[in-house]
Amino acid sequence: MVDLGFSVREIVLSLTFTIFMLILQFVFIFIGMAAFSPTTTFSSVINSILAVGSSFGARGKDKNEDKKPEEIKDMGNQSELSAV
Repeated sequence: MVDLGFSVREIVLSLTFTIFMLILQFVFIFIGMAAFSPTTTFSSVINSILAVGSSFGARGKDKNEDKKPEEIKDMGNQSELSAV
C-alpha cells in the first residue's frame, strides 16, 4: 500500500475509521430494533402506521399528476430514442 501512495498512518486511520463506522451502524440497528420491537398492542399499532406511512412516502409524486389531458397526449407522441 505504501507503493500506492498511502502512508502507514493513513492506512491505520482509514481502517480505524471504517471499523468505528461499522460499529456505529450495528449499534444503530440494534437500538432501532429494541425501540420498535412490539411489546404492547399500542406499539404494534404504531409500527403498522409507520410502515403504511413510509410506503406512501416512498411512492412519491406522479409525474403526470398536475398535467392537463392535452399535455399528456402530446407526451405520448414524443420518443426518447428519436435522436438515435
